[in-house]
Amino acid sequence: MNQKMMRLFLCLCGILSLLTACQPAVQGESLPSSGISQGNSEETFQPAPSRLPSPTGEETTPELFLASRTEEELLLFVDAAWAAVGGPGMERSFASPADISSEGLLSFFFRTTDEQAFYREETEAGKVSQRYYCIPLEAVTSQLDRYFDEYTFCLEDTNWAEEYDRDKQQFISRSFIGWGDSVVWKIDTVRGEEKNIFIAANQLDPTDPEKLLATGTLQLFFNNQEIRFLSFHYQPC
Repeated sequence: MNQKMMRLFLCLCGILSLLTACQPAVQGESLPSSGISQGNSEETFQPAPSRLPSPTGEETTPELFLASRTEEELLLFVDAAWAAVGGPGMERSFASPADISSEGLLSFFFRTTDEQAFYREETEAGKVSQRYYCIPLEAVTSQLDRYFDEYTFCLEDTNWAEEYDRDKQQFISRSFIGWGDSVVWKIDTVRGEEKNIFIAANQLDPTDPEKLLATGTLQLFFNNQEIRFLSFHYQPC
């Protein structure tokens, strides 16, 4: 009788030991092999908020969208188009998104995306030692996909190429500013036509608001779900 109880006890101990040994292996298999938390996986990627006004769904026509927006909101689209073409050495117009350089597209991203999602700080002795922006490449392309068709973007063709980490697919920027800070725009005319929005704005001399420097005319595609940039024409006076 004692021998039977002893064999049963040893058998139970063996089963418990086997279960204990297997538990870490099961837990290990549930973790991402890269060591990156699941919140950062491709499946859960969430684009950063855009600075540009979006259709509400109730604005079913270009005319309704224009009627419900302020001049300041509409000028955000002109500012975004200028950010893509207004930098040094850039063409000041584009007939289609395919004409925009990679540098211009990245400038567009900076001007139209909420930077708070990418802001980082490093502290030393209780004080901030560095401030920078850590930007996944996917964040850039998702924003460009939202507003452009048939564009070509290559980070290696921009000034941020040296800051790009291929393994992490992200780059570091010390600022979050695209071209356009020193430009003053004022709405000239706006109109909706079928599924298009046309915005013409005058570029004013920042030192003399009465002096007209140029006119920019922007064409946007519109439906109640999205707005996409089609063309921008810049005409100096």
